[in-house]
Amino acid sequence: MLRKSALPAVLVFKLAFWFSTTLTVAQVPLIGVYEFNNSYDNSYGTLPSLQPIRSPGDTIGFDSGWWVWNGATGRDGTGLSLSLPSPLSTYSIGMRFQLSDTDYYRKIIDFSGLISDYGLYDYYGVFRLYDTRKSGGSISPNTPVTIVFTRDDSTKTANLYVNGDPAPVLTATDLGSLFAETSVLHFFVDDSTTSGEYSPAGQIDELRIWNAALSSSQVPNAFAPIPEPRLGGLVTAAAILGLAVTRRMLRHRTSSTTSAS
Repeated sequence: MLRKSALPAVLVFKLAFWFSTTLTVAQVPLIGVYEFNNSYDNSYGTLPSLQPIRSPGDTIGFDSGWWVWNGATGRDGTGLSLSLPSPLSTYSIGMRFQLSDTDYYRKIIDFSGLISDYGLYDYYGVFRLYDTRKSGGSISPNTPVTIVFTRDDSTKTANLYVNGDPAPVLTATDLGSLFAETSVLHFFVDDSTTSGEYSPAGQIDELRIWNAALSSSQVPNAFAPIPEPRLGGLVTAAAILGLAVTRRMLRHRTSSTTSAS
C-alpha cells in the first residue's frame, strides 16, 4: 500500500502522463478538423473550408453535429470537396460516417479531382481500393464507421484502418504515383468516368486530415480530443511539480535516516 506521503507524486505523474498521451495527437501534423457543427469550416489547422456538392433536388444540411445528405440523384451524386493549398503525396485521412446503401460500388474518397475511377470505395459492404485489387474490412448500411486511410510516399504504401484497430484491413504497396500529388479531394461523389457509383444518402460526423502517414500505434488515438495549446504548459508544470514533490520526499527520507543514525 502506498504511504500518504507518496500519493501526491503518484497523482501528479498520472496527470502528466494523461496530458502527454493526449498531446501526442496534436504532435502529429494535423492540418484539418471538420466537425460539422453547422459549418463547413476547419476548426484546427491550415486547410480551407469544405465545399458542398449537391445535385438538383437533393437535400443537405446539418443535424446535431452531422452533415446529412438525402436522395442523391444525377450522374455523380452529392457530397463534399476540399481544395488543398498544395498537393499531398504523404498524408492521412480520417472519417467517421455512415452510408444508407452499401450495394454495388459506393465511392468514399476520390483523389483525382473526379477525372479517374481510382479511389476508395464500399463494394457490397467491403472496403475496396480501386484498382489495386485490395479489399478488406466491412461497412454496414446505416451504421457509423470510423476509418483512417494513410499514404506514405517514401514507401509507396497505403493502409486502411477501421474503427481504431491498429491492424490495417488492407495494405497496398508499389503504388508508384497512384493516389499521390492530390490537390483536390472529394468525398461520397462519383468521378466523371463512370456514373451511379455514389451513395444515395448518408451522413458524416467528423473529417480529419494529417500531413503525415499515421503509424499503426497512432491510429487508435486518431480521433482523440484536440488539446488546447495551453495544455503543453500544464504538462510541463505537472512534471516540474512531480519532480519537486519527489525531491522533497527524498530529502525527508534522508533527513529521517540521518536522525535515526
